[in-house]
Amino acid sequence: MEYVYRLTHEIDITEEPEKDDWVDIGVYSTQEKAEKALEKYKKLARFTDYQDGFNIDKYKINEDNWTSGYATVWY
Repeated sequence: MEYVYRLTHEIDITEEPEKDDWVDIGVYSTQEKAEKALEKYKKLARFTDYQDGFNIDKYKINEDNWTSGYATVWY
C-alpha cells in the first residue's frame, strides 16, 4: 500500500470559520473503499442536508504532506 484515502466532511455553518462543523470520518486503503464509506455516510441524518461537504484526499504513506509551514487558527 503506497497511498491512503482520507474521508472528511465539512459544513460551512456561518460566515465565521471557527463555527464550521468538520468531521474526520476515516482513512481507507483504496479509493473504492473510501467511496463506499462515503455512500454509507451520505444516508445518515447528520449529513443528508449537506451532501456537498464530503471530500476524499489521497495521501502518500511515509511522506510529509504539509510542508508549507504553520497556520494559526483562533477559536
